[in-house]
Amino acid sequence: MEKLYGRRGPVATIIAGDFNTDPTDPQFTGEKTFEIFERAGFLWAWKETPPEKRVTHKGKGRYPDATFDGFLTKVAPVSTTQVLPAMSASDHNPVALKITVP
Repeated sequence: MEKLYGRRGPVATIIAGDFNTDPTDPQFTGEKTFEIFERAGFLWAWKETPPEKRVTHKGKGRYPDATFDGFLTKVAPVSTTQVLPAMSASDHNPVALKITVP
């Protein structure tokens, strides 16, 4: 979690990482992580991105492609979110976020 500060204290909060869940995937309907963050005022940065453009973990066998890695932002409008070209160091694709700091 990263807090961005202005003269009067925190102005935005960003949480990033591998959540091992995707709020749009039916197999995770019982998972409440994103619901809890949403109630606290956070936005899921991938919300407006089509599923095929936000695959951060390629599916294998019976497991489909997924969006496990991402960002939650609070008071920091998202300009762009993107999956970067895969690296051989991980089974996850790297992701990037561009925000506007108020």
